[in-house]
Amino acid sequence: SHCLTFSANRGSKGSHPGRGKTVLVLGDSFAFGEGLPASETLWAHLGAAQSEANVVSFAARGAHLEEVVRQAQAALASPAPPEGRLDRAIYFWNLNDVVEQPPDDSQGPVSSEMYLAAVDDALYLMERWGPHTRFERLAALTRTWWALRQRAARAWVSERTTILYRALYLDESDGVGRARTLVLLRSLRDMFAARGVTLDIVLYPLLVKDEDGSYPFAALNDVVLEWCRVEGLNCHDGTRAIMEAGPLD
Repeated sequence: SHCLTFSANRGSKGSHPGRGKTVLVLGDSFAFGEGLPASETLWAHLGAAQSEANVVSFAARGAHLEEVVRQAQAALASPAPPEGRLDRAIYFWNLNDVVEQPPDDSQGPVSSEMYLAAVDDALYLMERWGPHTRFERLAALTRTWWALRQRAARAWVSERTTILYRALYLDESDGVGRARTLVLLRSLRDMFAARGVTLDIVLYPLLVKDEDGSYPFAALNDVVLEWCRVEGLNCHDGTRAIMEAGPLD
């Protein structure tokens, strides 16, 4: 019923003939659809869920807010969509999109991505949680010991990840990074407003829940929503819609 081409780097490049509008998708691997066939990506589902607009993705793996601004610049500089005018842009916000001020190198990894890679690295976890004493090496011959170690490691990674994200949004030490984030959000808003394009920002949750079923980063979403209120941005908390769409796994 339509022609659609897929670029491994930039997502959708095709269009549904006859649709009068175009919607642009911006963001990182969540919006890009890392590891998914093109037909199962977020932007493909958005295109299939309605019949008025083509949904074109400029999202890219590993993108942060500065890269999202470049995505918008590239999209606005590209030739006019073959089917209809650019009507709306949707930026899917991930928790690590806050700009970080350069931290003290003596305190470990120099960015959240490096930090998360370190705490979730198998060799790092083996060094920290693997058997060290003679007794532990004997115990490690059992599956039960490894199951307990893996559970402890997962809990530790979750705890450190939560600390990291809370620091990005709430600690005074990252105030410069948050100020830079607001500058970039204003730039993104003004860039689209100048072209008469509506910008929506959707807070895309990390796929994790607390033991009581609540979302552990709800307070951080509230911080972003307050930024949006102050800056006059159209922001939407997508947590409930996404978390209730199906089983978490």
